[in-house]
Amino acid sequence: MFIEDGQGNGNIAGVNGDGQLLASAITEPSYSNAAIDASELYAWTSQFTAGGAARVFYLKNTDPNKYLRINRVIASSTVAQLWDMNRITGGTPAGTIITGVNTNFTSGKVAQALAYGDAAVTGTLTVQRLNIAYATIFSASLDGSIILPVNTAIGISCSAAGGIAIMVSGYYQPIV
Repeated sequence: MFIEDGQGNGNIAGVNGDGQLLASAITEPSYSNAAIDASELYAWTSQFTAGGAARVFYLKNTDPNKYLRINRVIASSTVAQLWDMNRITGGTPAGTIITGVNTNFTSGKVAQALAYGDAAVTGTLTVQRLNIAYATIFSASLDGSIILPVNTAIGISCSAAGGIAIMVSGYYQPIV
């Protein structure tokens, strides 16, 4: 019995001394695949001045067929802040509406999400809290580990007044 190399030209696959196939593969992060193949990697950005300890960013997945996976959070402030991320249930968001930008500029796909910068969310219940950093600037590479099902939201808060700039990127993954 012979195993062909998969190239379609009838060549036999290589085998090492232990009888294992010689193979190679190219891997890419999920977010690269989301941007290139699915055109579903988005970035939401906002800049403003926070008046004090406040929720500064709000993002809710509204796609009933896909999870929104948070890939990266980058935030900076004119003063050191304790940044944290909260899972939010309920509440009515207000603030500056943010439209997600598809990072694949050749795509016409639009994020199915509700996002606010300089966000004030009333009637919320913070279910889970993740303290991110105490700093003037931070970058958290989450690699899709924060997963938002439909109608689930996160809020990112800061601890003090100051100028704020924030960017959150995420990609959609079909629910299987």
